[in-house]
Amino acid sequence: MDIIESLLDRGFKPAIRIKETMRMSIRHPLRKLSNENWKRYGRMRYRVEQLFGSIKQKIGSSFKLLREDLARKASVACAILWNFWVLAVSLLLLFMSGILHYSYP
Repeated sequence: MDIIESLLDRGFKPAIRIKETMRMSIRHPLRKLSNENWKRYGRMRYRVEQLFGSIKQKIGSSFKLLREDLARKASVACAILWNFWVLAVSLLLLFMSGILHYSYP
């Protein structure tokens, strides 16, 4: 309950899946809210976690910097570079598929 309350205090919507069985229903209003948000935003949460996981695999999971502001700037820069990489690969594949399907007269 402390985690859900701290998320609400910070302005976040809690989306933590609460296990509900046939005999045990969710009673607490904060847990009900969290379960409703999980049903609403659960897929998007997995997409976001998948994005950060793929960035961490390519770049690394931490930055060896002493200052927190520089670490934040480095992480934003890596996310921007990742987006450019995905855009370049997508455009390359689109260009390659256009060349392969082009018929000469």
